[in-house]
Amino acid sequence: MKTRLSRKGVDLGEARNGGIFGLMDSLMKETCRISEDELDLLCDIATEDELDLAMADNLTFSQKRELLKFLEEKIYNKV
Repeated sequence: MKTRLSRKGVDLGEARNGGIFGLMDSLMKETCRISEDELDLLCDIATEDELDLAMADNLTFSQKRELLKFLEEKIYNKV
């Protein structure tokens, strides 16, 4: 099983230069340690609440666990 911690060296691809949208994409890729393809999948299947968790600055432990569970089940093992 892939975990966020084991994905420390994952290739995030090139940084996007698309203004605010590129900044948000880069933030989500770095926070969740996901690749470009995984980001596309995340944007396709995530609910608004799950996207908010991926973008949040200060998460509680339970929110971090919820985000990690979502990433492990739906993103890390699908691409």
